[in-house]
Amino acid sequence: TIERLAAGTFERLGLVDLYTRICTSSQEFAEYQQAGCLWVAVEDDQPVGFIAVSWIETQVHIDEVDVLPAYARRGIGRALVERVCHWAAEQSADAVTLSTHTNVPWNAPFYAKLGFVVMSPDNWTPAYQEMRQQEIDLGFPVQDRAFMIRRL
Repeated sequence: TIERLAAGTFERLGLVDLYTRICTSSQEFAEYQQAGCLWVAVEDDQPVGFIAVSWIETQVHIDEVDVLPAYARRGIGRALVERVCHWAAEQSADAVTLSTHTNVPWNAPFYAKLGFVVMSPDNWTPAYQEMRQQEIDLGFPVQDRAFMIRRL
């Protein structure tokens, strides 16, 4: 799957096993699709990337965005994020958020180029605090992670 292949890009960080273990299930993909919260990038009639989101209060949260490594650096991830931001604005969301690695070039620095800024922990609602605890429970190196936000 796209997600499993994209997980391989985290090999140098020692996170391949973690990302492989938490891959989105077929049932979860179906739920995202039924909720209208899944977009898929297609090239030559084949899926090459996707983005899945959920609502947290008045904000749209990017739960996962992945692009096949063979299609990286072609603007597909950027297009998926921009599409979600446009959709979120149409839905009257006040922001788009995500949780990401701060020490990975294709994570926080990439999102910063798209207008996302790091959320101060002082601004985390209980929902974000709960997400952080889930990341800890899953084994994420949370010292190298941040929530980011793009106001709409």
